[in-house]
Amino acid sequence: MPHEQVAESQRERLIAAMTDLAHERGYCETTVTDVLQRASVSRASFYQLFDNREHCALVAFDTHVARLQAEVISAYRNPDLDSDQRLRAALDHLFQVIISWPAAARLWSSEISTVSPAGLERRERIASTTAAALARVLADGSDVAPTLTAARMMVGAAIHLIYTRVRDGLELELPATATAFIDWMRRCQSAALSSPSRPRVALPSAGVTARIARTSAEEGSRQQAAIRLRIIAAVGELADKRGYQAMTYRDIAAGAQISLTTFYNNFANKQEAFLAAFGGASDRLIGAVTRAFNAAPDPARGLRDAVTALLDEASSDQAAMRLACLQLPLTGRAGLQRLDEVLQAAQQALAGRPSQDYARGAACELAVGAMSELLISSTITGRLDELPRQAPELSYVVLCVLVGPDVALEVTTEPV
Repeated sequence: MPHEQVAESQRERLIAAMTDLAHERGYCETTVTDVLQRASVSRASFYQLFDNREHCALVAFDTHVARLQAEVISAYRNPDLDSDQRLRAALDHLFQVIISWPAAARLWSSEISTVSPAGLERRERIASTTAAALARVLADGSDVAPTLTAARMMVGAAIHLIYTRVRDGLELELPATATAFIDWMRRCQSAALSSPSRPRVALPSAGVTARIARTSAEEGSRQQAAIRLRIIAAVGELADKRGYQAMTYRDIAAGAQISLTTFYNNFANKQEAFLAAFGGASDRLIGAVTRAFNAAPDPARGLRDAVTALLDEASSDQAAMRLACLQLPLTGRAGLQRLDEVLQAAQQALAGRPSQDYARGAACELAVGAMSELLISSTITGRLDELPRQAPELSYVVLCVLVGPDVALEVTTEPV
């Protein structure tokens, strides 16, 4: 074959290999050698096409997203269908594309966040442009378009739904969720169109800004616990200032004022120490949300107050949010798994509250995906200060799909 065709064939094989390996073992656990062996391409040919492993993964992401967008847009533009039918056709086609290659869906829905800060930037850009397009689509045949915030939450809910199904090998279940998902989007759209106009007084934030995790009695003596706390604090500070990937063991030891031997006596590696720091941050956030919910007079107002507390706490402890949204994914599958555990706990909490039948299952999962997307986007774009002002709309969206629009409007428009 001509040289250009050979190069293109090698490029496609390398992209396929990176995609499949990232799905099987995670990007952080995949090496260039692994990709070369899977693709049957030489190292010299690899570096003629890509600068490094990161570049290969980013190009794979761009390739999959471009193909997906082209196919979904083509399905939506069927002139023989009305607006609702086109939306359903686009969603059905999206799910079929995912089923045909689940590994590609996992790369663009989650693994891209583990690649590098550049991967997070790409994710943010695509999610933002997709939200703007979705707002225009939903406005077709409607009096008013949903807000960009509501559209972004819908995109986040879709990404979360797709990721969890692909992660668990249940992508064949996706088509069965289409009706519930479209219903959820329309409810979100209705919520956005009827968003509360009366100003609300934000709940006082817990204001916890300490960046170290609590220790348990199992961690030994008071002196040993103090050393662990210093290590965790140093890891949190370094990850926030330099980034998880850039900080070294010597940096951690210097920051904690300990020897490398002392570090290894407490943690197996920097990943384990970082996850301990994240555990402290997530415990503080969950504690603030739980206290707000439990202090409310009823479940509906509890959900409203919990959402408000979530956004207030995220805004006040921005270092913790940067750890969770920017640095945690860079630890690889271990970090994603820890984040999954937090989101799963939130979903179970929502599903356990009194709600209408349609709120069971998929609606709770979509609500959690919408909230997490808002936090991720605000962290990546540096707009965490704006979160408290978005509490009324997010509360309304969550309550609308969990307890119904009438109760949602009543609860979110009353003074707190």
